[in-house]
Amino acid sequence: MTTRQVLDPAGVHWRVHRRWYPWRRALSFREAWSSSPSEPPAEGEPPAATEESSDEGLPRNVVLRVALLVVVSLLELALELALMPFVVLLRLVGAARWPVEIVRQGKHFATKYAQDPGGAATLRDTLAAQLEAGTSPDAQSKVA
Repeated sequence: MTTRQVLDPAGVHWRVHRRWYPWRRALSFREAWSSSPSEPPAEGEPPAATEESSDEGLPRNVVLRVALLVVVSLLELALELALMPFVVLLRLVGAARWPVEIVRQGKHFATKYAQDPGGAATLRDTLAAQLEAGTSPDAQSKVA
């Protein structure tokens, strides 16, 4: 998997890559590692959620919380790995589209789609060039 890492004219770090997994992981260790509470929110982004609002449904005990998150993450990974051969086969025969993810400073920004692996590589390179030039791709649009 080739990942294009880009720095736009405003100094914002972007990452554009094809996603091989069937869906975007709910708990990404890369996102957890790259985000830090000391980072100020980027211009135009809402402020980070307070701890009270992010604790819904999780136990207060830190050890229990970590154990629960690890178990859920491992179950999700096992399910994705079990489904991945079928999803890749569907993508190769043209029954499913290839997702290209755009990540802004470690946080998911948008997902665009291409019809085939070559189109996904071209889309990835095009999006990276747009970001490097300072044009932000629309988060809502999808490529057919």
